[in-house]
Amino acid sequence: MSTTTNPSSNSTVIAESPNVAVSIFYQAAGQAYSLSMQNASSNQQNVNSLAPSIIANALAMLNK
Repeated sequence: MSTTTNPSSNSTVIAESPNVAVSIFYQAAGQAYSLSMQNASSNQQNVNSLAPSIIANALAMLNK
């Protein structure tokens, strides 16, 4: 039974780890950016749906 390890396999893993780390970072950054854009779009839609009632209330207060 042989228990020798393959040193080229270990060096390959070590050599590729910076690339994997950067790709994971880019995926996380892209996810965060897309989530912030989704939140901005949702907030804008909510403000647009509230705008008529806000204007109506402001006009009612001005007419008092």
